[in-house]
Amino acid sequence: MLTLNELSGEPVRTISPAETQAAIRLLMALPHGVTSMFADMPAFVETSNNIGVMELKEDGLSVVSTNRSAVFSRLDEITRRVETVAWLAGAKTERTKMFPPWQPNMESPLLKQCVDTYRGIVEEDPKIELTHGGLECGIISDRCGGLDTISMGPTIRDLHSPEERLFIPSLASTWEFLRGILAS
Repeated sequence: MLTLNELSGEPVRTISPAETQAAIRLLMALPHGVTSMFADMPAFVETSNNIGVMELKEDGLSVVSTNRSAVFSRLDEITRRVETVAWLAGAKTERTKMFPPWQPNMESPLLKQCVDTYRGIVEEDPKIELTHGGLECGIISDRCGGLDTISMGPTIRDLHSPEERLFIPSLASTWEFLRGILAS
């Protein structure tokens, strides 16, 4: 989303034409989007990254690249790729907020228990999806020595956008499922 605001007469920091060209080249070369799919589940994203917030600061242009993967080696690979492109452009990098990968386990006993509980409550198969983002599950599992985890919730539309919203009818069944899985 691009927002344009009228200037108020305050001094504005600008960059030279050469710096502008260097910034454009860097942004064009940085990877952005899906970089790989799961080999054994090709309908699901394994690794991606996105160029996020860009800000012109006193010491130069700051560009945030958010890297995500369900596989640690792929997360390291995309992070090193971003760092290499930045280095080739003469930019400095800093690693912050590295979320641990959350490797899917389709043979998980917890997943099987959740599927059985859902079927018992809703009387249909649940929609099982994979996410390559670390989510809280990756952090909790990592801190608890590989704890078996799942992520579940109601239907959310237009996720991570200004239009994000909860599909209210999905809330009741999510609540019943949560109560059922805790009881089991």
